[in-house]
Amino acid sequence: IGAAVFDVLRKFPQAGALRLLGAGPLGTFLELAAGWGWSEAYAGQLKLPLRPPESSGPAWALNAREPVIHYHGPGESPYAVPEPVREAGVQVSMHLPMLAGDRATGVLVVEYLARREVSEDQVRIANLVAGVAAVAVERALAHQRNRELFQRVPVGLYRSTPDGRLLDVNDAMVRMLGYPDRDALLAVHATRLYANPEDRARWQDLMDREGVVAGFEVQWRRRDGTLIWVREASRVVRDAAGRPAYYEGSAEDITVRKRVEADLQYLASHDPLTGAYNRHRFQEELHRLVARARRTGESGALLFIDLDNFKEVNDRLGHKAGDDLLRAVVRDMRARLRETDLLARLGGDEFGVAVAPVNAEQAMAVARRILDAVREQVVLIGGRPVRLTASCGVALFPDHGLTVDEVLAAADLSMYVAKGQGGDRAVLYERNPAWRERFHTPLEWSTRLQSALAEDRLVAFAQPILDLRRNRVVHCEFLVRMEEGGAIISPAAFLPLAERLRLIQKIDAWICREALRFAARHKVGVHINLSPRTLEDEETVREIVAALDAQQEAAARLVVEITETAAVADVAQTLRCLEVLRSRGCKLALDDFGVGFSSLYYLRHMPVDYLKIDASFIRDLVADPQDRHIVRAIADMARGLGKATIAEGVEDEATLQAVRALGVDYAQGHHIGRPVPAGQLLQGPLLPEA
Repeated sequence: IGAAVFDVLRKFPQAGALRLLGAGPLGTFLELAAGWGWSEAYAGQLKLPLRPPESSGPAWALNAREPVIHYHGPGESPYAVPEPVREAGVQVSMHLPMLAGDRATGVLVVEYLARREVSEDQVRIANLVAGVAAVAVERALAHQRNRELFQRVPVGLYRSTPDGRLLDVNDAMVRMLGYPDRDALLAVHATRLYANPEDRARWQDLMDREGVVAGFEVQWRRRDGTLIWVREASRVVRDAAGRPAYYEGSAEDITVRKRVEADLQYLASHDPLTGAYNRHRFQEELHRLVARARRTGESGALLFIDLDNFKEVNDRLGHKAGDDLLRAVVRDMRARLRETDLLARLGGDEFGVAVAPVNAEQAMAVARRILDAVREQVVLIGGRPVRLTASCGVALFPDHGLTVDEVLAAADLSMYVAKGQGGDRAVLYERNPAWRERFHTPLEWSTRLQSALAEDRLVAFAQPILDLRRNRVVHCEFLVRMEEGGAIISPAAFLPLAERLRLIQKIDAWICREALRFAARHKVGVHINLSPRTLEDEETVREIVAALDAQQEAAARLVVEITETAAVADVAQTLRCLEVLRSRGCKLALDDFGVGFSSLYYLRHMPVDYLKIDASFIRDLVADPQDRHIVRAIADMARGLGKATIAEGVEDEATLQAVRALGVDYAQGHHIGRPVPAGQLLQGPLLPEA
């Protein structure tokens, strides 16, 4: 700009020296940007302050916002004359403010080394040139600012012709796509960036119809061939005739976000241990299959599978071996199913398979293949090989049920029948009364449990939890028992059936109400366990929340314990339910911590307050240094995360002293106290204080 202006002003008004001073970005100084004549050597070095105005002629003119002419020589000057000007022998100076509208962009200085009169025409023409220069400088600065923004913004930016030739890209886009430099990327046609040509066609269709594309998520291909997800926003820039001149747009790399979304979606529908569907997703798919069977009459089958001797493996070899075995079972079952068949882990060692279309004979053939897959799992226990087996119940839809609940109940009952016949077999459900009469045990249990609930014959037992820091019992765990004919029935006899018969929700709601009453009356913390079925049952959750709202002070003393089995049933639903309970003041505990494949995942993502260290790490704590290292690590990790630890299975004084020395916060087990009717707990020597 300076060169163009100087070329004009050298001819008219025949200047002897010229200077173009630009205003600094903060408006506090003028900088010599270009010069011709004596001032050329000072370009880029000379800076003049704008305040006070009398500090220099350019400052004076810019503050006055009009041309100022100064004849050098004897006499007073309204402003100071810089020493370089005096040394150059300047006789006359004309200072012309460069104004682009209201914005001052600089000062143009015309100087004469010989004394002469400057006419009004010369001033007017020079002032016009200064105005043109002001607009040019303003546009150049705006372009420079836009260019710097274009290059520095962390999102990829581009301009391209309507036929796809790249006109310009910024550094962020070059880096995002892995090209060595800008020129290498500009040589690539824009259509080649899209991993799928159909996506480019959709993009082009939107541009043609709307003239703008926003939030367009698509896969692009990097220079090395790897795929990334980008989020595009583009628009058409038109010429004066309204025709598309070029496209400009942005592309943000959202690969990480897409990966996280995919992981969350996977966790919401899959069991993180085995990769099979979880209960929630399986029931959704089963709803779809049963509804289709009702419409078309095309038969399908539900297989309900329960491992027969898995508990022995877990107890004798540990939960890690159990986890490995579950993964192997799922892998081998999947290998015997079709791509369209559905496989889910419904609980700890329970699985569901849905197949359609099949008849009864085909469904039983699938069941036999599943049982073969389970039998292939052989483990060594006590030096002897133990073969895993399973019991499988088979129900057809729509033959054995027109709803998901009916089909599940039929398959569940058939599975129980298979287990009652010794296991390692599959049983097909039969509707006839004679078949049901032969295997009525589950129905009897259903009647007995419902009667116990209706007649208030459930009994709350309590087991003390010792605070190792204060050596006092301030917590207890509520455990349910059933009273029948004067006898107390162990939970092992009826809770598994209550799970299968879908009565566990009512039992959990009952124990929650009892725990709240006890906590309110005696001012102690009470722990309760909630089943996976309860956590996924919205009606029961609402009932529990209502009880918490009715006793808000007691709710703050309630600790809800969940196992990893509960969590894996439906991660998303479990998290939602726990957040609701926590919002009512409850505390949360992760039971059996340390033995599950995903314990650390749940510790990170679930808002738990307590970790109950599994008894398998406590049982041999005194003799096994490896167990001591694990328990100490869990205690240290929990303390660092602001959570407390509870040792389960403390059976003697030596183990109690060991867990205390390792930094565990609480202890529970027969050495602390056996489960007793809740009222008797308060009569013991460790009576909790209010």
